[in-house]
Amino acid sequence: TATLVYMQKQQFYIAHVGDSRAVIAVEEDGKLRAEDLCDDHKPDLPEERKRIEKMGGHVSLPAEVGLSARVWLDKENTMIGLGMSRSIGDYAVKPVGVVPEPDVGQYDITSDHKFMILASDGVWEFICSQEAVDLVNEKINLGADVACEYLIHQAAERWYEEEGDYRDDITAMIIILPI
Repeated sequence: TATLVYMQKQQFYIAHVGDSRAVIAVEEDGKLRAEDLCDDHKPDLPEERKRIEKMGGHVSLPAEVGLSARVWLDKENTMIGLGMSRSIGDYAVKPVGVVPEPDVGQYDITSDHKFMILASDGVWEFICSQEAVDLVNEKINLGADVACEYLIHQAAERWYEEEGDYRDDITAMIIILPI
C-alpha cells in the first residue's frame, strides 16, 4: 500500500492505494477532530467490488465483526485472499481487478489544520482515526518524533493484546502543520 502527500505552499495532494491512511487533525471549537483524507480500498465497497467481479474475481464478506472482506481468485475462496482491493505489487490478483491505480485528492491547508498522520494498516487495525489524533495530541508538544513513537507503541500494544506475538506492519509519520 502507499499513501503519499505532496505539499506546495498552502495546498497538499494525497495519492493513495490500499489500506494505509492519511488523517488530518482539525481544530474546531478548541477540540481536535480527525478527518480521514482517504478511504481504505476494501473489496466490499460497491465500486471496488463491481470492478473485481467484472474482472472475474470473487469477494467474500467478513466472516465476523472486526475482520475484513477479501478478494479471491476462485469461487471456493482457497486461492489467495487479499484484504484490499487496490495494491502495488500484488501481481497474482491483478488479473481479477486488484489494481495499483491511486485515488488522488487536493486540499487547502488552513490555520485549523494542526497535524497530519500517515500510517500503515497496522496502526489502523485497532486504533480509529479519532483515537489516533487524540493519542498524537497527547505528545505533539514534545515533537512529531515523540508523538509518532507514542502512536506506534500504542498500536503495538493493541496488537499484542488482541493477537499475542503476531502483528502487522506498524509504520507512521506525523507532519506538524502549518509548515
